[in-house]
Amino acid sequence: MGLVAHELEAWMANTIDALDVDAAPHDIARVEDAEQLEDWLRAFIGGWSIDRPELQRIVRAAMGPWPGPNAWRRYVAYVDGEPAGEALLTLFGEAAYLAEASTVPRFRRRGIQRALIAHRLAEARAVGATTVFSAVRYGDRSWSNMRAMGLREAFLSLSFKRSA
Repeated sequence: MGLVAHELEAWMANTIDALDVDAAPHDIARVEDAEQLEDWLRAFIGGWSIDRPELQRIVRAAMGPWPGPNAWRRYVAYVDGEPAGEALLTLFGEAAYLAEASTVPRFRRRGIQRALIAHRLAEARAVGATTVFSAVRYGDRSWSNMRAMGLREAFLSLSFKRSA
């Protein structure tokens, strides 16, 4: 039993001034109350296609009570008032980390993820961040969206798994 290559992860980064932070064309809100938190959880569960009720309960228990607004900033994107996507941002001094994002499948290919990226970049810039970074699976849609917004590969990380 040996190891086989499993996943290539791209760590993306750039200075915030080099990035496209134009206004997002979607309705995006920073989660600030219980109703928005519920919308964020619905978008997270839908965006990651978590269909099993027992896993949904675990997500709600683990993700719902996260620390206050300065630790992780959560965002929810709406289409016609319905939660369509979600994303996270955290700040470390002058560095901003775009932690994750997902879009509910029926809302994909409408620019929601790029809008969520742009919105988080604009907020990071507004609070003084000068550098932005993120990690994505190399070559997937998130990677393409990050590149389109101006982030570039700082380095690649290859993970392995045991062969069968």
